[in-house]
Amino acid sequence: MKCKASVEEKRRVLNQAGSKFFSVDFVKRDGSLRHMEAKKWIESAFSHGSKNAQTSTLAHKPEYFLAVDTAKGEFRAINLNTLVRCKVNGTVYEFED
Repeated sequence: MKCKASVEEKRRVLNQAGSKFFSVDFVKRDGSLRHMEAKKWIESAFSHGSKNAQTSTLAHKPEYFLAVDTAKGEFRAINLNTLVRCKVNGTVYEFED
């Protein structure tokens, strides 16, 4: 069952994962659907221990959720406005536009 949810509600759902893995399906800028296995972005893990570490330019924007794409080992910003599905702690959530 699909439900309408605000950006804040979607963020709350993804935050429930804590330090565990979760999956998301979202629409990319080019209009294609992207599936990603991810883990929440942890600033301390990114900013310490790497001479190439940079702060995210999207961290202050509420419509983005920062996570690590586990398949690529790279940081990604998930646009919560285009999030259509996620699986967190074994529960699947589907969102309407």
